[in-house]
Amino acid sequence: MTRAHLHARPLRLACAALALSVSLLACSSPSQPASTGPATQQNAEKSPSVVNRPVVAVPALDVTAGEATAAVAKFIDWAADSRLSQREEGRAAIEAARANDAVAQALVDAVFSAQKTDHSRALVALSVLGELRNPVGEQGLIRFVNLPFPAASTEPGFEGENPEQTALGTLQAKAAEGLAYMGSESGTQAVLTLVAQHPSRIVRAAAITAYLYNNPDNRQLLQRYVQKGEQAFVDRPIRDIGESGESFNAKLTAFLHLHPELAAPDPPAGEDVGKDQPDRADPGSPPGY
Repeated sequence: MTRAHLHARPLRLACAALALSVSLLACSSPSQPASTGPATQQNAEKSPSVVNRPVVAVPALDVTAGEATAAVAKFIDWAADSRLSQREEGRAAIEAARANDAVAQALVDAVFSAQKTDHSRALVALSVLGELRNPVGEQGLIRFVNLPFPAASTEPGFEGENPEQTALGTLQAKAAEGLAYMGSESGTQAVLTLVAQHPSRIVRAAAITAYLYNNPDNRQLLQRYVQKGEQAFVDRPIRDIGESGESFNAKLTAFLHLHPELAAPDPPAGEDVGKDQPDRADPGSPPGY
């Protein structure tokens, strides 16, 4: 189960880089006719992966301390393979276990256990832990976001991103979102500290977005913690579920007026924007087999 499955108010996942993707869903190129939609009148059928996958009942999560570890492992397995239609059932099971400290601790243990061995499982466990909103879980999230961040590679000739930094950064970003969703004073302060001090821009961006989503009226307080040069993370538009392309594009236009340095460069002079450009690279003859 993804975070979107678990949250009625989904926690936002922040981008790893400052560049933003431009939504073109509502736009047509002036040189091309607007699409009239597909000609078929038949509705799309369900994906075979959904049709052929049995619906598994939500496992119990509010269990005794002795059963907590096994129950948490089973719930994470279920959440990772659940359907969107089961979102509210999953949330109800988590809500029922909110006061269960043993379950919260088992989730914390699952996060730390999966951190370096199963990235996807760690993300699911962090989602469930954030949704649980338990004080024991909050302390686990704070401990997780403060794990030492890997140093940049100093190997001669190394280029590109450090995969260890990216892996931990995305997990700590998820933990930051969980802390913001907690809504507690200590959790909120931990998020603001991440905004100001975390070495990864992935995490700082996620913390900014998560803080604003859960504290939309406290933008002025957030500004005190935002690092120089990262105002765009505060201002960037978020496309809401169900929002039209026209509405989002209007927000994006306003954002680019605030941050023109992030706008895509104009095409080279003389380039025909409305048509596909040929590949200027000569691929050469195909290899023989």
